[in-house]
Amino acid sequence: MEEAFIPGFDTASETLMAKNVWPGNVLVQVTDRGVFTASCASLEHVDEWICGSEGKITVGGCNDGGQVVVAARGGALTFLQVDLQGKLEVVDQIVLDQEVSCINLDPWKTFTAEETMNGDAMEVDHDPSKNLSKFVSVGLWNINSVRILSLASHLREVLRIDLGGDTQARSILMVTLGNACMLLVGLGNGELISYVVHNGNCNNQNHEQQLTVSTRKRVAIGTRSLSLSPFRSSRDGTTCVFLSCDQPTVAYPSGGKLLYSGVNLPHYSMIHVAVPFRAPPFPDGLALASESTLIIGIVDDIQKLHITTRRLGMSPRKIAHHTEGSIFAVGCVTNDDYVRDYEMNNVILFLDDSTFEEIQRINLEPYELITSMLACNLCNTNSCSQEQSHSSSSLFNAFSSVLLVGTAFAYPDEDEPKAGRILAYRPAAHGAMGTSSRITMELLCEAPTRGGVYSMAPFHQGSILATINSKTKLYRLCGGEDLPELRSECSHDGNILSLTVKNCDSDGSTAIVGDLMRSISVLKYCASSKSIEEVARDHTLNWTTAIEILNNKDGVYIGAENYQNLFVLKRDTSNSISEEARSRLSTQGEYHLGEMVNKFLRGSLIMASQHQASSSLDKDNRGDLVMGSSLLFVTADGMIGSIFGLSAQDFAFFRALGQAVSLSVPALGNLSHDEYRAYSSERGVSRPCRGFIDGDLVESFLDLKKKDMEDVVVFMNSEGNWWTEGGDEKKEQVLTVEDVLAKVEEISRLH
Repeated sequence: MEEAFIPGFDTASETLMAKNVWPGNVLVQVTDRGVFTASCASLEHVDEWICGSEGKITVGGCNDGGQVVVAARGGALTFLQVDLQGKLEVVDQIVLDQEVSCINLDPWKTFTAEETMNGDAMEVDHDPSKNLSKFVSVGLWNINSVRILSLASHLREVLRIDLGGDTQARSILMVTLGNACMLLVGLGNGELISYVVHNGNCNNQNHEQQLTVSTRKRVAIGTRSLSLSPFRSSRDGTTCVFLSCDQPTVAYPSGGKLLYSGVNLPHYSMIHVAVPFRAPPFPDGLALASESTLIIGIVDDIQKLHITTRRLGMSPRKIAHHTEGSIFAVGCVTNDDYVRDYEMNNVILFLDDSTFEEIQRINLEPYELITSMLACNLCNTNSCSQEQSHSSSSLFNAFSSVLLVGTAFAYPDEDEPKAGRILAYRPAAHGAMGTSSRITMELLCEAPTRGGVYSMAPFHQGSILATINSKTKLYRLCGGEDLPELRSECSHDGNILSLTVKNCDSDGSTAIVGDLMRSISVLKYCASSKSIEEVARDHTLNWTTAIEILNNKDGVYIGAENYQNLFVLKRDTSNSISEEARSRLSTQGEYHLGEMVNKFLRGSLIMASQHQASSSLDKDNRGDLVMGSSLLFVTADGMIGSIFGLSAQDFAFFRALGQAVSLSVPALGNLSHDEYRAYSSERGVSRPCRGFIDGDLVESFLDLKKKDMEDVVVFMNSEGNWWTEGGDEKKEQVLTVEDVLAKVEEISRLH
């Protein structure tokens, strides 16, 4: 790419905007002196219009159909049309009562009735003659308002909107997002105001009809002036809007709503303007301009963690999502500063999973605490035994989708709970015939327990495992529809306090149990003898707070303990070792997190799209990143983190990068990274971190200056430890800053 001189442009004046109209034919330049056109083929001058008595031009707008509107000092507005040969014609002129701050002529797209109903209207029309706008929108100084004028009715005003506040419109955009004609207004303080435009269908031939707006929303994007630019998504061609400011953001339609996603541009603090850039290497690219840099690229798949807050007025302790009932169940404790936990009233709140409105509230008995929640499918053993002889399809009907609540009675004179309950709720619809039903939860059955129910997990053939004090019990749903009950089938007793349980496979027969003081053990259910046996155990005295299965096939498990450490265990089931060795869980990794983890959860904060899955085959663009398991964790201090499984080659690369960053860049306060991440406890045990990579340290490479990045890469090349023994072809490769950036940026997009 190189800079080109356009002799047909006015190079002696300040350029306010430039655009390619009638694509492939004409270039249009708007300066403070006038409007100039040039041929795309020869770049030679074609025509010009000089602003005379109207005064100096302050702002201009143009669209693909060759429509140009410019505003001069004093509020003078001029509408010009550029033909296919580049000739300019003045169509209309008016004088507004205020100075103009911004102009937009982008047309709202035309929808047929069928397209509007089905939601499959064309977002982009490649025929420029059909992209002629019937309206122009202008923002005004001083009175903080915007107006929409009809181009077909001599710039007659068809809509006036008072923005309110004390900040003027600095950018305005008429755009179709999804199936909605929208008007977006970017303010000078970094806020965005959006409206949905109705009436007249946005392209109605009756130009005398007035437009109206609704659904006004005001969102703070950044702190500096916004510039709005529409573009097409590179994945599916959907129209999106790039919001240029000190916090670059993409606005996009989803489910009838306008959502926002930040753009990762760590080296550029301010983007002033963005425009679509279409070339063979970038068919749906964007050109971004910062203070001194031009950036050309494409926007990755839009991914955003959206947060909705619902104030409960109570302290939440447990939560579960019942998919079939579309309900969130939240176990809460009423707030009272003058009583102890066991004296507080425990409540089960049922909330609609879309609106978060309260559907139902159930108060538990005095001194009864909510200790666990689980949404799962239970199989009625009577129904299963009867249906199993008929057909596998009817077997599914024997399962009941339920919400289980485990409780404990915490009496003040007891050191540990001696009683509790397992409550089973199922959704029930209420409503008159012909009216919309209201889903509530009804009690299916309950099972008393001899202790607190600290954790539950789905298990073998529609049963559940529950940890009750030191025991792990298996429960099945029995009885008929009129009198169902949860019945204990067998149990295992070998722990001090069974705090958590996780099933290795919901249809299998293996589970892991986290003991408060004796780390993790592996239990197996024997169907023939209807018993639960311990088959392996970690003999390290870890005070476990959370557990999860990383790889069930290879027997790899992760745990967290109360000294703010993480540890990984592996069960060796090969026949080449002794039975005693197979019954031991060996430690594979140790890492000091610095916060106490109270929950592991399989999953990710982003959704992997088909585009990402297909492009994973493109090793040059993806950095050859091979991912394994994906796990989330939450801590008592309020942090949400991610843990990803890596291939041996990726692990070696990121480990070498982390070492290079920690050695090449001085640490804050001269605190050694290796010492901080070393596994440690109050018992005086301290071991170096192993089996883990510090993702925060690796991704800090993105925040380094260019010189520091080069020093890190030089160190990695000199050490030569960023490949594995199986990757001999890597030994001859010399890493560059671009290679490392591609790899780090790829993994940073996974959370």
